[in-house]
Amino acid sequence: MKINKNQTFFVVGETSLAAQCVEFLLEREHCLGGILSDDPWLREWAREREIPLFDTFAFLPEFDYLLSIVNPKLIPEWVVRLSKKFAINYHDSLLPAYAGVHATSWAILNKEKIHGITWHMITEQVDGGDVLKQSAFSIASEESALTLNIKCYQHAFQTFKELILELEKNRHQLKRQDLGQRTYFGAHKKPKNAGVISWDDDEAHEIETLFRALDFGNYPNKFCLPKLFVANNFLFPKKIQRVEKSSKLSPGTVVKTTEFELQIATKTQDVLLTLEKNEAQKTNLVVGERLPSPVGLQSLEKYCSQLSRVENFWVKELQRSNYLNLGCCSLSDGKREICWNLSEALPGEVILTTVLIYLHRISQQADFTVNYRSNEGELAEYRELFVADVPLNVSFSTEDTFARAQDKVLNSLKLLKDKRTYLKDLPLRYPQHIHHSQTTPGVIILKQWDSGLLGVGEMTQTAGQ
Repeated sequence: MKINKNQTFFVVGETSLAAQCVEFLLEREHCLGGILSDDPWLREWAREREIPLFDTFAFLPEFDYLLSIVNPKLIPEWVVRLSKKFAINYHDSLLPAYAGVHATSWAILNKEKIHGITWHMITEQVDGGDVLKQSAFSIASEESALTLNIKCYQHAFQTFKELILELEKNRHQLKRQDLGQRTYFGAHKKPKNAGVISWDDDEAHEIETLFRALDFGNYPNKFCLPKLFVANNFLFPKKIQRVEKSSKLSPGTVVKTTEFELQIATKTQDVLLTLEKNEAQKTNLVVGERLPSPVGLQSLEKYCSQLSRVENFWVKELQRSNYLNLGCCSLSDGKREICWNLSEALPGEVILTTVLIYLHRISQQADFTVNYRSNEGELAEYRELFVADVPLNVSFSTEDTFARAQDKVLNSLKLLKDKRTYLKDLPLRYPQHIHHSQTTPGVIILKQWDSGLLGVGEMTQTAGQ
Protein backbone atom coordinates (compact mmCIF):
# COMPACT_ATOMS: atom_id res chain seq x y z
CA MET A 1 0.00 0.00 0.00
CA LYS A 2 1.28 3.43 -0.92
CA ILE A 3 2.22 5.62 2.03
CA ASN A 4 1.62 9.33 1.37
CA LYS A 5 4.56 10.96 3.11
CA ASN A 6 6.28 14.28 2.40
CA GLN A 7 2.95 16.09 2.58
CA THR A 8 3.10 19.80 3.42
CA PHE A 9 1.19 21.02 6.48
CA PHE A 10 0.51 24.57 7.63
CA VAL A 11 -0.46 25.08 11.28
CA VAL A 12 -2.53 27.85 12.85
CA GLY A 13 -2.77 27.62 16.61
CA GLU A 14 -1.33 27.90 20.09
CA THR A 15 -0.03 25.97 23.11
CA SER A 16 2.01 22.82 23.60
CA LEU A 17 -0.57 20.69 21.78
CA ALA A 18 0.24 22.44 18.50
CA ALA A 19 3.96 21.87 19.19
CA GLN A 20 3.40 18.15 19.89
CA CYS A 21 1.46 17.72 16.67
CA VAL A 22 4.15 19.50 14.65
CA GLU A 23 6.86 17.29 16.18
CA PHE A 24 4.94 14.19 15.18
CA LEU A 25 4.53 15.45 11.62
CA LEU A 26 8.27 16.00 11.35
CA GLU A 27 8.95 12.55 12.81
CA ARG A 28 6.73 11.14 10.04
CA GLU A 29 8.91 12.98 7.47
CA HIS A 30 6.24 15.44 6.46
CA CYS A 31 7.03 19.04 5.53
CA LEU A 32 5.97 22.06 7.53
CA GLY A 33 5.14 25.16 5.53
CA GLY A 34 4.99 27.28 8.66
CA ILE A 35 3.14 28.26 11.82
CA LEU A 36 0.82 31.22 12.32
CA SER A 37 0.44 32.01 16.00
CA ASP A 38 0.15 34.81 18.55
CA ASP A 39 1.36 32.49 21.31
CA PRO A 40 4.81 33.79 22.47
CA TRP A 41 5.82 30.37 23.79
CA LEU A 42 4.96 28.57 20.54
CA ARG A 43 6.67 31.24 18.44
CA GLU A 44 9.87 30.88 20.44
CA TRP A 45 9.61 27.08 20.17
CA ALA A 46 9.29 27.41 16.38
CA ARG A 47 12.23 29.82 16.14
CA GLU A 48 14.50 27.39 17.97
CA ARG A 49 13.63 24.79 15.32
CA GLU A 50 13.89 27.24 12.42
CA ILE A 51 10.25 26.71 11.48
CA PRO A 52 8.87 29.59 9.37
CA LEU A 53 6.62 31.93 11.35
CA PHE A 54 3.74 34.03 10.04
CA ASP A 55 1.88 36.95 11.60
CA THR A 56 -1.03 37.17 9.15
CA PHE A 57 -2.76 35.08 6.52
CA ALA A 58 -1.17 37.16 3.74
CA PHE A 59 1.50 35.54 1.55
CA LEU A 60 1.11 31.99 2.84
CA PRO A 61 3.12 29.20 1.23
CA GLU A 62 1.51 26.31 -0.64
CA PHE A 63 0.33 23.42 1.52
CA ASP A 64 -1.61 20.17 1.28
CA TYR A 65 -3.21 20.30 4.73
CA LEU A 66 -4.23 23.20 6.94
CA LEU A 67 -4.33 22.37 10.67
CA SER A 68 -6.13 24.55 13.19
CA ILE A 69 -4.99 23.50 16.69
CA VAL A 70 -6.15 25.43 19.79
CA ASN A 71 -6.77 28.32 17.44
CA PRO A 72 -8.79 31.36 18.58
CA LYS A 73 -8.74 32.94 15.12
CA LEU A 74 -11.50 32.63 12.56
CA ILE A 75 -9.82 31.34 9.42
CA PRO A 76 -11.02 33.13 6.26
CA GLU A 77 -12.72 30.96 3.68
CA TRP A 78 -10.14 31.86 1.04
CA VAL A 79 -7.39 30.47 3.31
CA VAL A 80 -9.34 27.22 3.75
CA ARG A 81 -9.55 26.92 -0.03
CA LEU A 82 -5.75 27.09 -0.27
CA SER A 83 -5.58 23.56 1.12
CA LYS A 84 -4.93 21.11 -1.69
CA LYS A 85 -6.46 18.33 0.40
CA PHE A 86 -8.04 19.01 3.80
CA ALA A 87 -8.45 21.88 6.26
CA ILE A 88 -8.78 20.30 9.72
CA ASN A 89 -9.68 21.77 13.10
CA TYR A 90 -9.27 20.45 16.65
CA HIS A 91 -12.20 21.06 18.99
CA ASP A 92 -12.36 20.23 22.69
CA SER A 93 -15.78 18.57 22.78
CA LEU A 94 -17.71 15.70 21.25
CA LEU A 95 -19.33 17.59 18.40
CA PRO A 96 -22.05 18.47 17.65
CA ALA A 97 -22.40 19.15 21.40
CA TYR A 98 -20.61 22.17 22.87
CA ALA A 99 -19.53 23.83 19.65
CA GLY A 100 -18.00 27.26 20.15
CA VAL A 101 -15.78 28.37 23.05
CA HIS A 102 -15.03 27.25 26.63
CA ALA A 103 -16.49 23.81 25.98
CA THR A 104 -14.83 22.19 29.01
CA SER A 105 -16.12 24.86 31.40
CA TRP A 106 -19.67 24.62 30.05
CA ALA A 107 -19.57 20.84 30.30
CA ILE A 108 -18.61 21.06 33.99
CA LEU A 109 -21.23 23.74 34.67
CA ASN A 110 -23.86 21.52 33.04
CA LYS A 111 -22.72 18.55 35.16
CA GLU A 112 -21.92 16.33 32.18
CA LYS A 113 -20.54 12.86 32.91
CA ILE A 114 -18.90 12.27 29.51
CA HIS A 115 -16.78 14.64 27.44
CA GLY A 116 -14.40 14.26 24.52
CA ILE A 117 -12.55 15.82 21.60
CA THR A 118 -13.08 16.04 17.85
CA TRP A 119 -10.91 16.50 14.75
CA HIS A 120 -13.18 17.77 11.99
CA MET A 121 -13.21 19.44 8.60
CA ILE A 122 -13.29 23.25 8.55
CA THR A 123 -16.39 24.66 6.89
CA GLU A 124 -18.22 27.99 6.88
CA GLN A 125 -20.18 26.93 9.97
CA VAL A 126 -18.01 27.15 13.09
CA ASP A 127 -17.29 23.63 14.38
CA GLY A 128 -19.85 22.26 11.94
CA GLY A 129 -17.72 20.25 9.50
CA ASP A 130 -17.60 16.48 8.96
CA VAL A 131 -15.88 14.51 11.72
CA LEU A 132 -12.57 12.73 11.07
CA LYS A 133 -11.74 11.45 14.55
CA GLN A 134 -13.31 11.58 18.00
CA SER A 135 -12.42 10.32 21.46
CA ALA A 136 -14.72 10.19 24.49
CA PHE A 137 -13.82 9.96 28.18
CA SER A 138 -15.43 10.44 31.58
CA ILE A 139 -15.51 13.63 33.64
CA ALA A 140 -14.37 13.02 37.21
CA SER A 141 -16.49 14.32 40.08
CA GLU A 142 -13.75 16.79 41.12
CA GLU A 143 -12.81 17.79 37.58
CA SER A 144 -11.76 21.40 36.94
CA ALA A 145 -11.42 23.26 33.67
CA LEU A 146 -7.65 22.82 34.01
CA THR A 147 -7.70 19.04 34.53
CA LEU A 148 -10.34 18.51 31.86
CA ASN A 149 -8.32 20.58 29.38
CA ILE A 150 -5.31 18.39 30.12
CA LYS A 151 -7.40 15.28 29.41
CA CYS A 152 -8.54 16.84 26.14
CA TYR A 153 -4.94 17.55 25.11
CA GLN A 154 -3.89 13.99 25.89
CA HIS A 155 -6.72 12.47 23.86
CA ALA A 156 -6.29 15.03 21.10
CA PHE A 157 -2.64 14.13 20.56
CA GLN A 158 -3.31 10.40 20.59
CA THR A 159 -6.13 10.71 18.03
CA PHE A 160 -4.03 13.12 15.96
CA LYS A 161 -1.34 10.48 15.56
CA GLU A 162 -4.00 7.97 14.51
CA LEU A 163 -5.47 10.47 12.06
CA ILE A 164 -2.13 11.22 10.40
CA LEU A 165 -1.45 7.50 9.90
CA GLU A 166 -4.91 7.12 8.35
CA LEU A 167 -4.35 10.08 6.04
CA GLU A 168 -1.01 8.66 4.95
CA LYS A 169 -2.72 5.40 3.94
CA ASN A 170 -5.81 7.13 2.60
CA ARG A 171 -7.89 5.18 5.13
CA HIS A 172 -9.55 8.15 6.83
CA GLN A 173 -13.33 8.21 7.19
CA LEU A 174 -15.65 11.20 7.28
CA LYS A 175 -18.81 11.27 9.36
CA ARG A 176 -21.42 13.99 8.97
CA GLN A 177 -22.49 15.74 12.15
CA ASP A 178 -26.12 15.57 13.24
CA LEU A 179 -26.55 19.34 13.49
CA GLY A 180 -30.03 18.85 14.91
CA GLN A 181 -28.23 17.87 18.14
CA ARG A 182 -25.85 20.85 18.01
CA THR A 183 -25.34 23.12 21.02
CA TYR A 184 -23.29 26.28 20.67
CA PHE A 185 -21.62 28.60 23.21
CA GLY A 186 -20.29 31.90 21.92
CA ALA A 187 -16.99 33.49 22.90
CA HIS A 188 -18.63 36.24 24.95
CA LYS A 189 -21.30 34.21 26.72
CA LYS A 190 -20.79 34.26 30.48
CA PRO A 191 -21.92 31.88 33.24
CA LYS A 192 -25.01 32.76 35.24
CA ASN A 193 -24.74 36.12 37.00
CA ALA A 194 -21.25 36.64 35.53
CA GLY A 195 -19.90 34.33 38.24
CA VAL A 196 -21.29 36.33 41.20
CA ILE A 197 -22.49 34.04 44.00
CA SER A 198 -26.15 34.53 44.94
CA TRP A 199 -26.78 33.20 48.44
CA ASP A 200 -30.55 33.19 47.95
CA ASP A 201 -30.37 31.02 44.83
CA ASP A 202 -27.14 28.99 44.75
CA GLU A 203 -26.70 25.70 46.56
CA ALA A 204 -23.31 24.55 47.87
CA HIS A 205 -22.67 22.06 45.08
CA GLU A 206 -23.51 24.72 42.46
CA ILE A 207 -21.02 27.17 43.99
CA GLU A 208 -18.30 24.52 44.14
CA THR A 209 -19.04 23.48 40.55
CA LEU A 210 -18.81 27.11 39.44
CA PHE A 211 -15.33 27.38 40.95
CA ARG A 212 -14.11 24.17 39.30
CA ALA A 213 -15.51 25.21 35.93
CA LEU A 214 -13.64 28.52 36.12
CA ASP A 215 -10.36 27.14 37.47
CA PHE A 216 -7.73 27.30 34.69
CA GLY A 217 -4.71 27.15 36.99
CA ASN A 218 -1.98 29.56 35.84
CA TYR A 219 -3.19 29.51 32.24
CA PRO A 220 -5.02 32.53 30.78
CA ASN A 221 -8.69 32.60 31.75
CA LYS A 222 -10.67 34.41 29.05
CA PHE A 223 -13.95 33.23 30.52
CA CYS A 224 -14.74 34.38 34.06
CA LEU A 225 -13.87 34.14 37.76
CA PRO A 226 -16.23 33.35 40.66
CA LYS A 227 -16.98 36.49 42.67
CA LEU A 228 -18.09 37.19 46.21
CA PHE A 229 -19.95 40.46 46.85
CA VAL A 230 -19.10 41.86 50.30
CA ALA A 231 -19.62 45.39 51.64
CA ASN A 232 -19.98 46.97 48.20
CA ASN A 233 -16.80 45.29 47.02
CA PHE A 234 -15.85 42.06 45.25
CA LEU A 235 -13.55 39.27 46.38
CA PHE A 236 -12.15 36.57 44.11
CA PRO A 237 -11.73 33.31 46.04
CA LYS A 238 -8.65 31.21 45.33
CA LYS A 239 -10.56 28.05 46.24
CA ILE A 240 -14.14 27.06 47.06
CA GLN A 241 -15.14 23.72 48.57
CA ARG A 242 -18.15 22.26 50.30
CA VAL A 243 -18.08 21.56 54.02
CA GLU A 244 -19.42 18.12 54.94
CA LYS A 245 -21.44 19.28 57.93
CA SER A 246 -24.05 21.99 57.51
CA SER A 247 -24.43 24.75 60.08
CA LYS A 248 -28.14 24.93 59.08
CA LEU A 249 -27.97 28.71 59.31
CA SER A 250 -29.73 31.03 56.86
CA PRO A 251 -28.10 31.22 53.39
CA GLY A 252 -25.34 33.83 53.32
CA THR A 253 -24.64 33.70 57.06
CA VAL A 254 -20.96 33.89 58.07
CA VAL A 255 -20.16 30.73 60.04
CA LYS A 256 -16.42 31.17 60.55
CA THR A 257 -13.63 33.61 59.62
CA THR A 258 -9.86 33.15 59.70
CA GLU A 259 -6.89 34.96 58.22
CA PHE A 260 -7.37 33.13 54.92
CA GLU A 261 -10.89 31.72 54.94
CA LEU A 262 -14.58 32.44 55.14
CA GLN A 263 -17.12 29.72 55.89
CA ILE A 264 -20.59 30.70 54.73
CA ALA A 265 -23.93 28.89 54.92
CA THR A 266 -25.96 28.11 51.80
CA LYS A 267 -29.38 26.58 51.15
CA THR A 268 -27.76 23.16 51.58
CA GLN A 269 -24.23 22.70 52.99
CA ASP A 270 -21.76 25.39 54.02
CA VAL A 271 -18.98 26.44 51.66
CA LEU A 272 -15.39 27.28 52.60
CA LEU A 273 -13.82 30.09 50.58
CA THR A 274 -10.03 30.47 50.57
CA LEU A 275 -8.88 34.06 50.00
CA GLU A 276 -5.60 35.94 49.77
CA LYS A 277 -3.81 36.51 53.08
CA ASN A 278 -5.67 38.94 55.36
CA GLU A 279 -8.38 39.47 52.73
CA ALA A 280 -11.01 37.78 54.87
CA GLN A 281 -10.16 40.01 57.84
CA LYS A 282 -10.23 43.17 55.69
CA THR A 283 -13.90 42.55 55.02
CA ASN A 284 -14.61 43.12 58.72
CA LEU A 285 -17.18 40.35 58.58
CA VAL A 286 -18.19 38.82 61.89
CA VAL A 287 -19.65 35.42 62.67
CA GLY A 288 -23.43 35.53 62.43
CA GLU A 289 -23.52 38.37 59.92
CA ARG A 290 -25.62 37.64 56.87
CA LEU A 291 -24.43 38.57 53.40
CA PRO A 292 -27.10 39.96 51.10
CA SER A 293 -27.63 38.52 47.64
CA PRO A 294 -26.72 41.08 44.97
CA VAL A 295 -29.50 42.42 42.76
CA GLY A 296 -29.47 43.30 39.07
CA LEU A 297 -27.17 40.41 38.21
CA GLN A 298 -28.70 39.87 34.77
CA SER A 299 -27.66 43.38 33.79
CA LEU A 300 -24.19 42.69 35.16
CA GLU A 301 -23.93 39.46 33.16
CA LYS A 302 -24.90 41.33 29.98
CA TYR A 303 -22.41 44.13 30.63
CA CYS A 304 -19.56 41.69 31.34
CA SER A 305 -20.38 39.92 28.08
CA GLN A 306 -20.08 43.25 26.24
CA LEU A 307 -16.75 44.09 27.90
CA SER A 308 -15.28 40.71 26.96
CA ARG A 309 -15.34 41.87 23.35
CA VAL A 310 -12.63 44.45 24.12
CA GLU A 311 -10.69 42.43 26.68
CA ASN A 312 -7.82 41.62 24.32
CA PHE A 313 -7.33 45.34 23.75
CA TRP A 314 -6.87 45.99 27.47
CA VAL A 315 -4.54 43.02 27.92
CA LYS A 316 -2.28 44.42 25.18
CA GLU A 317 -2.50 47.95 26.60
CA LEU A 318 -1.45 46.70 30.04
CA GLN A 319 1.34 44.59 28.57
CA ARG A 320 2.91 47.61 26.87
CA SER A 321 2.28 50.00 29.75
CA ASN A 322 5.19 51.92 31.26
CA TYR A 323 3.68 53.79 34.17
CA LEU A 324 5.19 57.15 34.87
CA ASN A 325 6.36 57.71 38.43
CA LEU A 326 7.49 61.25 39.15
CA GLY A 327 9.69 60.22 42.04
CA CYS A 328 11.41 63.36 43.29
CA CYS A 329 9.97 65.54 40.51
CA SER A 330 7.24 68.03 41.38
CA LEU A 331 4.37 68.92 39.11
CA SER A 332 4.56 72.64 39.89
CA ASP A 333 6.12 74.66 42.71
CA GLY A 334 6.58 71.56 44.83
CA LYS A 335 2.93 70.51 44.51
CA ARG A 336 1.96 66.91 43.87
CA GLU A 337 -1.31 67.77 42.18
CA ILE A 338 -2.79 70.47 39.95
CA CYS A 339 -6.40 71.27 39.04
CA TRP A 340 -7.72 73.59 36.33
CA ASN A 341 -11.13 75.22 36.02
CA LEU A 342 -11.86 74.64 32.34
CA SER A 343 -14.60 77.22 32.21
CA GLU A 344 -11.95 79.89 32.79
CA ALA A 345 -9.18 78.41 30.71
CA LEU A 346 -8.39 76.73 27.41
CA PRO A 347 -10.35 73.70 26.14
CA GLY A 348 -9.73 70.56 28.18
CA GLU A 349 -8.04 68.71 25.30
CA VAL A 350 -5.47 71.50 24.96
CA ILE A 351 -4.69 71.50 28.67
CA LEU A 352 -4.48 67.71 28.75
CA THR A 353 -2.02 67.66 25.84
CA THR A 354 0.03 70.38 27.52
CA VAL A 355 0.15 68.40 30.77
CA LEU A 356 1.25 65.23 28.99
CA ILE A 357 3.97 67.09 27.08
CA TYR A 358 5.13 68.57 30.40
CA LEU A 359 5.25 65.12 31.99
CA HIS A 360 7.13 63.83 28.95
CA ARG A 361 9.78 66.52 29.35
CA ILE A 362 10.32 66.41 33.11
CA SER A 363 10.48 62.61 33.07
CA GLN A 364 12.55 62.48 29.85
CA GLN A 365 10.48 59.49 28.73
CA ALA A 366 9.20 59.30 25.16
CA ASP A 367 6.86 56.40 25.87
CA PHE A 368 5.01 56.38 29.15
CA THR A 369 1.65 55.57 30.72
CA VAL A 370 -0.64 57.53 33.00
CA ASN A 371 -3.94 56.38 34.37
CA TYR A 372 -6.93 58.23 32.98
CA ARG A 373 -10.15 58.64 34.88
CA SER A 374 -13.34 60.10 33.49
CA ASN A 375 -16.71 60.63 35.11
CA GLU A 376 -18.35 58.25 32.66
CA GLY A 377 -19.58 55.09 34.32
CA GLU A 378 -22.12 52.31 33.99
CA LEU A 379 -23.75 49.92 36.43
CA ALA A 380 -23.09 52.21 39.38
CA GLU A 381 -24.18 49.54 41.88
CA TYR A 382 -21.26 47.37 40.73
CA ARG A 383 -18.68 50.04 40.01
CA GLU A 384 -16.19 48.32 42.34
CA LEU A 385 -16.00 45.40 39.92
CA PHE A 386 -14.64 47.59 37.12
CA VAL A 387 -11.46 49.61 36.80
CA ALA A 388 -12.13 53.35 37.07
CA ASP A 389 -8.62 54.41 36.03
CA VAL A 390 -7.61 52.98 32.66
CA PRO A 391 -4.10 53.12 31.15
CA LEU A 392 -3.47 55.96 28.71
CA ASN A 393 -0.34 55.01 26.77
CA VAL A 394 1.49 58.06 25.44
CA SER A 395 4.22 58.18 22.81
CA PHE A 396 5.82 61.52 21.93
CA SER A 397 8.72 62.40 19.68
CA THR A 398 11.02 65.42 19.89
CA GLU A 399 9.90 66.18 16.35
CA ASP A 400 6.20 66.37 17.28
CA THR A 401 4.54 69.74 16.89
CA PHE A 402 1.88 70.65 19.44
CA ALA A 403 -0.81 69.94 16.84
CA ARG A 404 0.69 66.52 16.14
CA ALA A 405 0.92 65.73 19.85
CA GLN A 406 -2.68 66.80 20.37
CA ASP A 407 -3.83 64.56 17.52
CA LYS A 408 -2.10 61.61 19.21
CA VAL A 409 -3.78 62.39 22.52
CA LEU A 410 -7.22 62.82 20.96
CA ASN A 411 -6.90 59.54 19.05
CA SER A 412 -5.90 57.73 22.24
CA LEU A 413 -8.79 59.28 24.17
CA LYS A 414 -11.27 58.26 21.49
CA LEU A 415 -9.98 54.70 21.67
CA LEU A 416 -10.30 54.64 25.47
CA LYS A 417 -13.83 55.98 25.25
CA ASP A 418 -14.78 53.28 22.72
CA LYS A 419 -13.27 50.49 24.85
CA ARG A 420 -14.71 51.88 28.14
CA THR A 421 -13.14 49.80 30.91
CA TYR A 422 -12.26 46.28 32.05
CA LEU A 423 -12.86 44.01 35.01
CA LYS A 424 -10.54 44.31 38.01
CA ASP A 425 -9.88 40.58 37.89
CA LEU A 426 -8.05 40.88 34.55
CA PRO A 427 -4.53 40.54 36.09
CA LEU A 428 -5.75 37.50 38.05
CA ARG A 429 -7.03 35.85 34.87
CA TYR A 430 -3.88 36.57 32.86
CA PRO A 431 -1.11 35.95 35.45
CA GLN A 432 1.51 35.13 32.79
CA HIS A 433 0.68 38.20 30.70
CA ILE A 434 0.06 41.06 33.13
CA HIS A 435 2.53 41.75 35.95
CA HIS A 436 2.18 43.91 39.06
CA SER A 437 4.46 46.60 37.60
CA GLN A 438 1.97 46.97 34.76
CA THR A 439 -0.91 47.78 37.11
CA THR A 440 0.74 50.18 39.57
CA PRO A 441 0.60 53.75 38.26
CA GLY A 442 2.28 56.78 39.78
CA VAL A 443 0.36 59.50 37.94
CA ILE A 444 -3.34 59.85 37.33
CA ILE A 445 -5.21 62.21 35.04
CA LEU A 446 -8.65 63.18 36.33
CA LYS A 447 -11.12 64.28 33.65
CA GLN A 448 -14.42 65.78 34.62
CA TRP A 449 -15.60 67.75 31.62
CA ASP A 450 -19.16 67.94 32.90
CA SER A 451 -18.11 69.76 36.06
CA GLY A 452 -15.54 71.81 34.15
CA LEU A 453 -12.46 70.40 35.86
CA LEU A 454 -9.26 68.67 34.84
CA GLY A 455 -6.65 67.54 37.32
CA VAL A 456 -3.36 65.69 37.45
CA GLY A 457 -1.71 64.18 40.49
CA GLU A 458 0.23 61.27 41.91
CA MET A 459 -1.49 58.03 42.79
CA THR A 460 -0.24 55.68 45.48
CA GLN A 461 -2.78 52.86 45.33
CA THR A 462 -2.83 49.91 42.95
CA ALA A 463 -4.58 50.54 39.66
CA GLY A 464 -8.20 49.56 39.71
CA GLN A 465 -8.60 49.85 43.45
